[in-house]
Amino acid sequence: MTRCDLGGLDPASLVEPAERRFPSFDGLEISGFLYRPRTATDSCVVLVHGGPEGQYRPSFDPTVQLLVARGHAVFCPNVRGSTGYGRAFAALDDGRKRMDSVADLGAVHDHVVADVHVVAVRELHEMERLEVAAAALEDVAREHAAELDGQVHVLA
Repeated sequence: MTRCDLGGLDPASLVEPAERRFPSFDGLEISGFLYRPRTATDSCVVLVHGGPEGQYRPSFDPTVQLLVARGHAVFCPNVRGSTGYGRAFAALDDGRKRMDSVADLGAVHDHVVADVHVVAVRELHEMERLEVAAAALEDVAREHAAELDGQVHVLA
């Protein structure tokens, strides 16, 4: 048996993710892992893994658990270019296709918001709040935040 030291955390307080799959702007299926707080929320934090290649896999993540414990839904997407889905998928954000991985975040918004019921509307310009923590896409997200009516907030 393997034992894990949780530093005094009650294992019953931790939230397990549910995998979500949905079409992106061009019909390509993307997926990710949704952590829901135990109570209703008005915010969703999207944590984008590092890269340009990389993959989010569900495991204990203290940042995710802290955000969920503070009442935020957390979604960890694997947008195009992520590894673990085959070479063709990993190459879908190469070169001139780089912005397609950023566009996938729009699909994340549409489907996560609908699934979590964070707000009643699905249009980005009507959404109350979407916070994007993007280690790999931080600069790109800042560069294009104005195109998204200032509704995207990059957490550094």
